[in-house]
Amino acid sequence: MKLRKITIIFFLIIALALGAVVCPGSGEARAAPAGPTADLSMSDLLDQAVPVTNHANLITQINAVPVNGSAVFALPAGGITGGNAITVSGGRKIILISQNAATAAVYTQATANQRHFIVSGADSSLTLLNVTLDGAWTTGTVSRGGVTVNTGGTFVMGEGSRITRAAWFGAAGTNHTGPFSTFRVAGAGGTGQGGGVYVDNGSFILDGGVVINNRAQGGVGGNGTNSNAGAGYGGIGNGGGVFVTNSGVFTVYRGSIESNRALGGSAGVATNHSGLHGGAANGGGVYVQSGGVFVMHGGSITNYTAEGG
Repeated sequence: MKLRKITIIFFLIIALALGAVVCPGSGEARAAPAGPTADLSMSDLLDQAVPVTNHANLITQINAVPVNGSAVFALPAGGITGGNAITVSGGRKIILISQNAATAAVYTQATANQRHFIVSGADSSLTLLNVTLDGAWTTGTVSRGGVTVNTGGTFVMGEGSRITRAAWFGAAGTNHTGPFSTFRVAGAGGTGQGGGVYVDNGSFILDGGVVINNRAQGGVGGNGTNSNAGAGYGGIGNGGGVFVTNSGVFTVYRGSIESNRALGGSAGVATNHSGLHGGAANGGGVYVQSGGVFVMHGGSITNYTAEGG
């Protein structure tokens, strides 16, 4: 009982309780209900799957699926490298797996300011099984990777799926160089949200997958290089692993959210004025904004960091 209460408080702190946070069965320990991928058979899916050779071929194959139709596609075990984000829409229901049941296929996003996927529109869905989405972020402030789910779309991460090294940064604030006759403050840094998954009026279901080592970071404030120009505030970082807003729903059955970071941007630099501060950081693992819903049947959230600029 004590452990369960501590766990519930832990979840509330991570999500900040700005939206609705639900932990079913809080009165006693019980097994999590089966998630939507529980009845999927990898061998059956491999029998149905259409092989995909590269990023362009995957786009072509998805777009060829009839509106409101469904299909299974298999990525090569050697992986593919992405370009522009792939949109799943029109009520299409796509399952993406690896061609080798024993080896996860890696889809690496190498293009700046692009997600791996955008899942958009009522009845549109993307399910990953044994597939890794790698944003390949290591240093710098170039955003890329992960998934956006909006306007009624559904994104499901099943067994063997991972989102890793995705990073989303707020824009840098505008510099003020003057000269100015009155005091002005340089532009604030922009907000960085949803490093791994950004859910806006859609649904994200974690059912055995792992969201690991992603980040959301506010942009640096603008600089003031004139005697009447002050430095800009640092931007806010929300939801290093997952960000949920605007009637979005995040449901966890199984899986983990690990080692994700939300970081506030640093304040800008001013020649003759100081005192402005870096941006706030909220929800290193998960951030649920007002109007969002977070339901946790099982799984774990660990090793998160939320650190102001």
